[in-house]
Amino acid sequence: MTVQWCLISESLNDSLHEKGEHGYGSLIRGHHGSKFTFNHNLYSHHKGRSPRPGVYDKWDHEKDPDGLLLEFRNNVIYDWYGSHAGYNADKESVTRMDYIGNYLIPGVDSAEDSVAYQEGSIYNKSYFAGNWMNEEKAGREKEVRFPKTYTPEMIQSYFQQRPFTNSGATSGTIHYDVFSDVGACLPRRDSVDERIIDQAKKKTGRIINSQSEVGGWPKLESQPAPPDRDHDGMPDKWEERMGFNPDDSADGATDSDGDGYTNLEEYLEEKCVGLDHTVIEGAKFAFDWGPPGPPFKGTRDEFLNASKDLSIRLSSDKTIYRIGEPVFANLEFTNDSGYPFWIHPVQASINNPLEIVDPSGKKAVWKGESVSSVDSESPVLAQETVTVFSDFNCSKEYDLSKPGKYKMRFTSGLRVSFRDETGKSG
Repeated sequence: MTVQWCLISESLNDSLHEKGEHGYGSLIRGHHGSKFTFNHNLYSHHKGRSPRPGVYDKWDHEKDPDGLLLEFRNNVIYDWYGSHAGYNADKESVTRMDYIGNYLIPGVDSAEDSVAYQEGSIYNKSYFAGNWMNEEKAGREKEVRFPKTYTPEMIQSYFQQRPFTNSGATSGTIHYDVFSDVGACLPRRDSVDERIIDQAKKKTGRIINSQSEVGGWPKLESQPAPPDRDHDGMPDKWEERMGFNPDDSADGATDSDGDGYTNLEEYLEEKCVGLDHTVIEGAKFAFDWGPPGPPFKGTRDEFLNASKDLSIRLSSDKTIYRIGEPVFANLEFTNDSGYPFWIHPVQASINNPLEIVDPSGKKAVWKGESVSSVDSESPVLAQETVTVFSDFNCSKEYDLSKPGKYKMRFTSGLRVSFRDETGKSG
């Protein structure tokens, strides 16, 4: 089973449950080799179980030596309660887990000494890699905590050298992908989902006991659904175009082209093609520090002035962006200095307005915000490029549905800070 791109948020903690506080994320129960994949989900404001695999010891390691296999990859977890986001409380069962590329953001309810995961059964095996905690790469001490029953030999046996699964790359910027595309985001999110994502980005909000604490459920507006007289999820016109029968409710579950995907899945995939969020692409800023100088420590600033060359391409998804809606960007900085340097981190501050011009010449303004940082563990060599990720908030409603070339210009300047803690750069 796969759970992906889901917004799992605001479980009601001290509400109506007979056990009292019970605001939890995902309880993942499997046995005898069952496989689960959780990827690109956003967990936000849960007491715990972000996630919790296990079977409550219903099958112990002797009856079920395979247990469950969980691939937990590229998820964002924000604001858990106490000292750990996820855990396994079983004592005798088996869980095999890949915990890879997850991005954890402590919130107001999280303890300062938080770890990503609290382990349980001594029969579990896991592979941890590429995880982040509080904007820093997570070492073992921030990834997993063990009960006192674990000996050093058990801990050594617990950590696997290779993952059980192999399902794609990871990066320390996965949270930008999740913030952009998680949940029911097309053509736009409702006010609740927008608030949840904004809180995770700004580290605000907290665990709630009632929806009334955050304004209750909003009234949602939607467009009429296209005619679908057999109610199989595929519109009549689409079925007719594909040669299907709009009066046959069973053909949605069939695989007419034999590619492994049902007709309904084909329709849903086609509906999503070309509807990705607008992305600002292709910006490359060259900077030159002049001739090599002595090594330095601390922070050094470079200011890039606005010019006609600082333009950014936009891909249109027919979205009308409204006030406060983010537009995500990838900014590339190229080292033209002629010598290597170490960076920790790169940060670009775009606090001045940005101007966008559509193909007809219409202009709108985006408010710039600080850009995320990117760590460099190895030197950035001459002519190498580092990429920084950001978002811009639209200051007024703007329609990006027109075909053609869009340009975004800096109406002021761009400040880039380079911090060198190694003393190896010039």
